[in-house]
Amino acid sequence: MKKIYLGVAGVFVSLLIFGTMLYESAERAECYDLFLSQYESYVYTSPGDKFNVTIYWCSSHNVTSRSRIVVKIPQLKVWVVYNGTLLQTGPGWYKELQVPLHVLFNHNVTLTNLSATVKILDDTKREYSLVLGNWSFEVSDHMNPLNITEYTEKVFSFNEGYSFISYKVGILNPLNTTVYVMNITYSGISGISTVAIACYNATSIFDTPELYNVKNIPKDSLLPQEGCAIPPEEERFIVMYMNITPSVKMLLIKPKIVYRIADKDKNETMAGGIMEFVRIHERCNSEGS
Repeated sequence: MKKIYLGVAGVFVSLLIFGTMLYESAERAECYDLFLSQYESYVYTSPGDKFNVTIYWCSSHNVTSRSRIVVKIPQLKVWVVYNGTLLQTGPGWYKELQVPLHVLFNHNVTLTNLSATVKILDDTKREYSLVLGNWSFEVSDHMNPLNITEYTEKVFSFNEGYSFISYKVGILNPLNTTVYVMNITYSGISGISTVAIACYNATSIFDTPELYNVKNIPKDSLLPQEGCAIPPEEERFIVMYMNITPSVKMLLIKPKIVYRIADKDKNETMAGGIMEFVRIHERCNSEGS
């Protein structure tokens, strides 16, 4: 009987240790923050240009006025500090870390698996190494004689399948001659394709059709071979319709807009506004959001 009691005691102790290990493991897992950051990116830009990229953060702890978040991107010489309570909350209840990027180079650059570190300082101290994805910068000393008035900034998807999205941009022609928008382009990104480009005479991007299938694009709005004509002091809205494959979880594009001024034979280029496409697979349920 003594051996039996010792055996039972041994089993009980083993179960207690195993249970403690499971609890500690679960407790550690609950302490992990979740980040959405891995973009496939194309940026048409010029030396000295500045723009923001968003890191989406689901905090494992309550975000208070004492919370400080430090983001560093060594390759792009970025160092920025945030006050947790001043962060905006986006779809899925993720906090948005708006990271300013400054183009410090004057030539084309491709960055694969761009890395960043995030330190979170509150009641605890946590540090994470992030991958910001793959970035293609096409750098040009282009001039922007046309005015970008509006553009699609963010598109969110809550499914993992193929997505049909649109990039919309409003262009105002301040010149005294007609301008023709010939194309909107990007390069270096796999998993996305342009299926059509359309030109609309509207008062806002919100007045352009909201379409979910390429078959529904009005044929008389498709970009003509001679381009979308924008008379002097008038505005047109160019819409690029794209298919996104499931392999692309996040996308950032600042496309190249190709145009021609009526009294010139040569095409010119300018940068559009930045659009982010983000897949959100699960809602952030932490106290921090």
